[in-house]
Amino acid sequence: VYWNSNGLVTKISDVYEFIDSSHPDIFAVAETKYPSSSDPLHLSLHGYDVINLPHSSRRSGLLILISQRLTYKLLDNLSYKSPDSSTMMAWLS
Repeated sequence: VYWNSNGLVTKISDVYEFIDSSHPDIFAVAETKYPSSSDPLHLSLHGYDVINLPHSSRRSGLLILISQRLTYKLLDNLSYKSPDSSTMMAWLS
């Protein structure tokens, strides 16, 4: 599932509600506008791994939630390279 949040800080309850009701395997949230690679919201969702890819300008950012039911391995170091695009490589099995 993909969602453009246009700033996640004020919409975090929407994420929790969606996860609780839909249980997606992978949930990507764009334009989080997080200031750094840390997780200022202390986002913790039981059963999900959280990958935060902030953008240095705080204009974008990507948050990826991956269900722990999936077996995966990140294939390279993740980084958010531009405000318009990002890449996550993972091997799902």
